[in-house]
This record gives sequence, structure tokens and C-alpha cells, in this order.
Amino acid sequence: SESNDDDQEGPVIVPYDQVEASIARSSLEAKQFEKLHFRQHSQQIPECGVYRKKYPLLYAAMAPQEDEVMACARILEEAKDVSLVREAAAYLEEVEAFRKG
Repeated sequence: SESNDDDQEGPVIVPYDQVEASIARSSLEAKQFEKLHFRQHSQQIPECGVYRKKYPLLYAAMAPQEDEVMACARILEEAKDVSLVREAAAYLEEVEAFRKG
């Protein structure tokens, strides 16, 4: 029938409380992810907090499954953001080049 077709073609109106609930869930999930991500990297590298402050773009760009070196490799390969590329290169030169292991 025509009325069913009209309903499907128009915009969907979502109640504001559902929008707020969705934003709250997304925000909570992001905070939980950030805590887990930070905890994992902090355990791997004791001085991680210092590096997070010195290389904020690198740590912000890291995917969950990446360590710093993997993230730097991806960032340098993609070369999408000049500031991020510079920071990744600096991290590799200043931190990883002097790691023992």
C-alpha cells in the first residue's frame, strides 16, 4: 500500500532519550577501551607514561592490536598526516633505536 511506502522513504525520527542513551554507551565503551589500551601498553613498557606525553599523536593513532613499532610502520607507510609521520619517525629514532633486547 502507499502509506507503507511513504513511511519507508521518509526520514526516521529517533526519540532524544534513545540518542542520549546511544551517546552514553559509546562514551562508556570508549573510556573502557582507553583504560584497557593504556593498561596493556603501560605493563609492556614501564616508561610508557613518559612516551605517551611526548608522542601523543602516535598513541592516539594506535589500533588495539598494535604496539608502538607496528603503529609507526603503518603510519609511515600510509603517510596521511605529516605531524603523525614526524612523530612516528621521531619515536623510532629516539626510543626504539636505543632499546635493548
